[in-house]
Amino acid sequence: MLFGNWELGIGNWELGIGNWELGIGNWELGIGNWELFLNSQLNFLALRARSQRLTARGVGCRVWGVGSDPTPQWMG
Repeated sequence: MLFGNWELGIGNWELGIGNWELGIGNWELGIGNWELFLNSQLNFLALRARSQRLTARGVGCRVWGVGSDPTPQWMG
């Protein structure tokens, strides 16, 4: 779900619109200026710079903003 500049991911799922991303399992698909890549391990945390921000990916629920505060906030 999207809350302004925020994004909610549950389990291995993550959905975004526009400049956001779609993640299914350990796949992630970027739209627009984003990229496509594969994580071979579900528990693997990928950290990379994208559109002048850092994004941490993993398994579990998390909410992060892509505005002034790109730091992931882990929910569970």
